[in-house]
Amino acid sequence: MNLPFSANIYSEFIDRCCGDIIPAEMRRAQKEHKTPSPEIAPCRLIAFLTGMLKPRRIIDIGCGIGISTLALHLGFPQAEIYAVDGNRGRVDVCKTFLGENPKIQIFNEYAENFLKRVNMDFDLAFVDSVKKEYPNIWEALEPRLSPHAVALFDDVFLYGYIAEPDSNVPPKYKNGAKILREFVADMSQRHPSFIFPIGGGMLLVKKS
Repeated sequence: MNLPFSANIYSEFIDRCCGDIIPAEMRRAQKEHKTPSPEIAPCRLIAFLTGMLKPRRIIDIGCGIGISTLALHLGFPQAEIYAVDGNRGRVDVCKTFLGENPKIQIFNEYAENFLKRVNMDFDLAFVDSVKKEYPNIWEALEPRLSPHAVALFDDVFLYGYIAEPDSNVPPKYKNGAKILREFVADMSQRHPSFIFPIGGGMLLVKKS
């Protein structure tokens, strides 16, 4: 019998197979501070891709308490990582876990402002910020990406609403779903890209 695919059906199985690379104390802090962060399988994917790409410099936009930052670091410890988040409380927690790591710099700043003021380029970007801001973040990020760099956008499924007709989307998510649909379609047309159907959906984009 063929079952209709759903990421949720397989998420627990995938997580059991993968095992968590994030320490338990960071997962406890994630729950305590109610911080959206990549779960077990997405963290494995982040680390795996980072290890394959071997970037010299990474930006983590919307780093939260540092779970995605740590996954990036574990994937390729030689890389310089710039972790950026506009939420001061989350950044303070991130610093308690990762602030002593010489390869990681942590900034309490909105991504667009950070990208406008820095004079450097990035080989890999991980983005897990406000979903409806993804087009604006990409506009600020693209000029700072090195040739053929890769960007990974998290949670592009928006709880599955981007695949639903507007009539099925709750009012509070309608605008976000519309923006994400258009963003994903635009990225797919303009750049080599792929969506990994794990977690909340991860859009991989290669700068062309």
